[in-house]
Amino acid sequence: MKARFSHPLWIHLPSVVALCAFLWMLGTSGPLPTDAPIHFRFGGEADQFGSPLPVIFTIVFISAFLIGISVSGAEQWARNETKKTFHYASLFDDVFVGLLAGMGIAYLRLITTGGEAFPFPWPTVVAITAATVLAGAALEWLRPFHPFEGRIDSSTEVDTSVLASEVKERLKGTGPVAYWEIQNPRWSQLVSVGVPLFILARTTMDYANGEKFTASPIAAAALIVVLLFGGMRTRVSRERVTVHFGTPGIRALNIPVADMSAVELRPFVPLGEFHGYGIRYNGQMKGVFLRGGIGVEITTRRGKHYLIGSDKPERLAAVLSTILESTPQSHTSASALAEAAH
Repeated sequence: MKARFSHPLWIHLPSVVALCAFLWMLGTSGPLPTDAPIHFRFGGEADQFGSPLPVIFTIVFISAFLIGISVSGAEQWARNETKKTFHYASLFDDVFVGLLAGMGIAYLRLITTGGEAFPFPWPTVVAITAATVLAGAALEWLRPFHPFEGRIDSSTEVDTSVLASEVKERLKGTGPVAYWEIQNPRWSQLVSVGVPLFILARTTMDYANGEKFTASPIAAAALIVVLLFGGMRTRVSRERVTVHFGTPGIRALNIPVADMSAVELRPFVPLGEFHGYGIRYNGQMKGVFLRGGIGVEITTRRGKHYLIGSDKPERLAAVLSTILESTPQSHTSASALAEAAH
């Protein structure tokens, strides 16, 4: 049986172990004090006291969130690999979770021993972070390369007729056929990272100025990253075309090939025709896109129209058209597509 994940989950074990080490110490430290230092000046002197639970919750929540983001990003990377490459971004969770775990462990030592000064715990943080990153790098280097089964390469520019021939050959077999595309323009990347960083920075500043801690801004930052990080992903199989958004892969479009009647290239202007980006309706069709230009319009047998944004629309249209033409019950009229592709 094929592994569900192209990028093995055991690559992320170092960051999970670091988080578990913090949780283990939390569980073996005994009852936590109800009144402990929760805020410190730059020199490490405590200037605010209260329950340590919000601090502990923040460490656990952010660590788990970062691990999830890293798993999603590494999986997207692996599914688009045409050859084995070292994925440096897979160390994202190792760096930050190691840092948080080191600081959390040092903080637990402080509050359980009754201390009040908390100079930055360099030895603990450096040791845990270095061990986590080195272990993560070793696992990434040892990671086997398993091309996603049935995947059609979209990383190189080839003539659409060659691509159509490859799809036809794959369709003759019984195995899966998969074509992937990612549309993630610069503005989406900036929003998915910049806005959460701004929210977290503002929350930190408010907290430093004595404001009451609240998890709401952090939750809002996490939600923005979840919904936007990774952009829009389009997948075509022999049975259907689907479009997903964000880290959890929120499904925005799911059209069975058996329901399609036509596929064609279509120029469009996002602001002029749909008044925005993302998942849009203009009264005539549903559009899913993060960038404008030329998209692929799908017409169903019931007369519904869907527009999929693509950075390689000719390739996406060629794959869809070939699969549609190879479907026994399809009666397609893709002459416009054939003229546009050639």
